[in-house]
Amino acid sequence: MSPVGMCDSRYEILRILKRERCTVDDLSSKIGISPTAVRQHLTILEGESLVQREMLKEGIGVSKMYPLALDQIPSLVPYSAGERNRFPHARFVASHILTIPTHPYLKKSDKERIISSIKKLMKDHEKISS
Repeated sequence: MSPVGMCDSRYEILRILKRERCTVDDLSSKIGISPTAVRQHLTILEGESLVQREMLKEGIGVSKMYPLALDQIPSLVPYSAGERNRFPHARFVASHILTIPTHPYLKKSDKERIISSIKKLMKDHEKISS
């Protein structure tokens, strides 16, 4: 297992992609697994929200801010000139924006736990990036 508790192949894929752009075939040859396996790992990485998973593991309630991209919300489709997928990165952004508890009833200990968890995730991110 990697330092961030992730499958070694996924961890390696992330490390490589942080440094350089690669095709599936490039990744396959760099880490020694089949292109099909690389695609499966990429699908899993795309589908899971590492930050959300880690925060929930720490008992901090976070949620996706936008369940759908704006051009996918039926009531807003008429305002996007009727063009679905007009904003190609909207789905990615919608799936990666999280809300964390910020209400006035948070106890000091809750705030400290949230800050501690975010710092830990940032350190883990630095390990992946280096």
